Amino acid sequence: MFKGIVYECFVQKLSTLDVSLAIPYQSYGIRAVFHTSKRKLILKEIPDIYFNPQAVAHLAELMNHHQLSLVHFGDVVEDFCSNDYRI
Repeated sequence: MFKGIVYECFVQKLSTLDVSLAIPYQSYGIRAVFHTSKRKLILKEIPDIYFNPQAVAHLAELMNHHQLSLVHFGDVVEDFCSNDYRI
């Protein structure tokens, strides 16, 4: 297991899939990063989780506070999305 994993919220500029009505929007994801003395390693990234930046940032804060293992990262995001644990 990696020690010192930090979960960070990030923004993406996306657009709807319908080409004729391509509507731009922003969505937020979380990435698991490991900081070394020389660089930042992205271990895993889950994009397009939710459109509310506060909700995604809060989820990342909870993951950091509870030192979530990388093994559970995907499950926690899936639970957040499917069970409406949003702010």
